[in-house]
Amino acid sequence: MISGSEAVAIVKSHAWKGQSIVVSLEEASGRHLWDDVLAENDSPAFDNSAMDGFAVGSGDGPWKIIGVIPAGEMGASISKNEAARIFTGARVPEGTFGVIAQEDCSVAEGVLSSPERVRKGKHIREQGEEFRRGACLLKSESKLTPVGLALLASQGRSTVAVRSLPRVAIVSTGSELLSPGEP
Repeated sequence: MISGSEAVAIVKSHAWKGQSIVVSLEEASGRHLWDDVLAENDSPAFDNSAMDGFAVGSGDGPWKIIGVIPAGEMGASISKNEAARIFTGARVPEGTFGVIAQEDCSVAEGVLSSPERVRKGKHIREQGEEFRRGACLLKSESKLTPVGLALLASQGRSTVAVRSLPRVAIVSTGSELLSPGEP
């Protein structure tokens, strides 16, 4: 007879490990990762505005408004006494000192003013602030949840390597077995 710990060791040594298979993100929910997933890009990928407002070239105004920068576009650079209307997620133009939230400023005749001095870097999400390229985002064996899948999608991934699911067959034999509902 063997001990309980020996029996556990034997079972563990024969545990099913599966294999790596690649599935689409749509098929990956609830599956377990095969390998660690590393960041392919910095997040954010570039310095961008955390607010709808104005990118300004200095801490003190007034600033002449020279343009508009929607998300997904790059604005021209701005100088010390200039500002550009900017939207959340838009790349801040070169020369940006900070961003003033739209509710914290006023505009009259193409000139922006603010009652307070702007702090350097205010409302700017810096490139790599969340994580850098090469950082481990998800560990192997992690169960893929909607949050993990969104993280993978944010990195441009459409597929992921997961552990294959076990295939199970049930074989029943013997005259003592009855169909459900039989006495």
